Amino acid sequence: MKLFGNPKDERITAQMNRYYKGGFWIMSILILIDLYLRLSAQNFLAQTDVNASVDVSPIEAIAVFAGLLYVCVQMVRHGIFDDDLRYADTKEFPLGYCLKLSAIGAALPAFVLVGGRVYNEIVYGGIGSVTWAGDIAMFVVFVVFLFVVIYLVELATWHATAKRRNRSDD
Repeated sequence: MKLFGNPKDERITAQMNRYYKGGFWIMSILILIDLYLRLSAQNFLAQTDVNASVDVSPIEAIAVFAGLLYVCVQMVRHGIFDDDLRYADTKEFPLGYCLKLSAIGAALPAFVLVGGRVYNEIVYGGIGSVTWAGDIAMFVVFVVFLFVVIYLVELATWHATAKRRNRSDD
């Protein structure tokens, strides 16, 4: 394939696609964190008598969710779950990999959620307004819930992949 009259190098294209993918995920995660901080600040301000306001842009929310939804729809449509293909190559459930993925996938969003709450408590109410016990309990609940959900999704995905592989082998 030619790009502006020059032949396209497939190795460079594959490398650039990784860069674009990384940039997309960095942008999406940072926009989601920004949206969460704004929404949690609105929620915090509504519960206190602090006189301040925080605006949330609906266009920003729609843009990031539309981009993420497009990626998810295309992956499901083409039967792709992950570009690692760890499930396609294993005959046994990769327990260690899934436990690590579940732990990291649960801890990061929980840290952002609780960290954003603590940040807003400090910014709008001072260090004395931080409810440490409640925030720690919220972190633990989020981690446990997300860990279980991510692990079950991984397990269901592996079973579906194994079933599809067994059907294709027959």
